[in-house]
Amino acid sequence: MDATPETRLSVRLKGPLAAHVDRQIETALYESHSEYIRDLVRRDMLSADEYDVRQGIIEGYADIASGRFTDSLSHEQIFQRAVEELREEGYPIREEE
Repeated sequence: MDATPETRLSVRLKGPLAAHVDRQIETALYESHSEYIRDLVRRDMLSADEYDVRQGIIEGYADIASGRFTDSLSHEQIFQRAVEELREEGYPIREEE
């Protein structure tokens, strides 16, 4: 049994927004409006996580560029270490081509 509490939400959509959601259900991509909304929320959560990771990477590069690091690794080694850590955390990092 799932111990996560459930919150019931009521959402009203009109016009193009309602039509778009209805099309998603009609094309059998989703079985219900609730399923579609849950998928949107999950994707939004992933997007926020990806944003946080990207911001961390940007800050890391800025630190490296300004000399604020103590590791004796090369830029490539630092990058590879970061990629490995992200993969271990479950982020889908593509292989370089």
